[in-house]
Amino acid sequence: MTSALMTSALMTNAEQAVTNLFVALTFLANALTLAILVGAVIALIVPGSRPGLAAIVEKVGPAALPLAFAVAATATFGSLYYSLVADLTPCLLCWYQRILMYPLVVILAVSWWRRDTGVWLLSAPFVVLGAGVALFHVLVERYPSLGDGLECSLEAPCSVPWFTEAGFVTIAYMSLAGFLAVAALLGLDAAWNRKPTGEENVSEEGVSEEGAEGGPS
Repeated sequence: MTSALMTSALMTNAEQAVTNLFVALTFLANALTLAILVGAVIALIVPGSRPGLAAIVEKVGPAALPLAFAVAATATFGSLYYSLVADLTPCLLCWYQRILMYPLVVILAVSWWRRDTGVWLLSAPFVVLGAGVALFHVLVERYPSLGDGLECSLEAPCSVPWFTEAGFVTIAYMSLAGFLAVAALLGLDAAWNRKPTGEENVSEEGVSEEGAEGGPS
């Protein structure tokens, strides 16, 4: 059975350089997800922080959906690179994650183009299931006995990662980071879309003024 360390040692310089890039992007995705999550928690437990956080959402919200598309597209490109260029055979759990990630590229691209404010409704099943499968895959790599019932091949066992970078980053972990980042960005996009626009505010103020003028004196 091929070990992760043996596969890493057999990487070409170009493949190692690409892997290093994907590792850096994984850390960036982790930081982005954590920042959005921390902001959401602060907004929930510290009401006084909401105006400031709302201002931040107003500024960065328009970029949330394009960034979610970029994350999904990068994850898709990465999976294809490792199977078609680096010649690493995907395992059974890898295939499940691909089935759930690839449609997100199309869904997010079309929603971005159409400015669809309900994109999270269509994306949620893929993101939730994808993150669940990716997390399970990461756990199987750490605790192989969890995957005893899986029909994984000897050529591509689910419990043995093709490589491990920085002590814990595997392809499954990269996938998990991608799904979580897409989830966080869709949450940010939903928060931005829920905020009333300036025209709606003006309209509401106008209705209130008319109601006050038309009331009993």
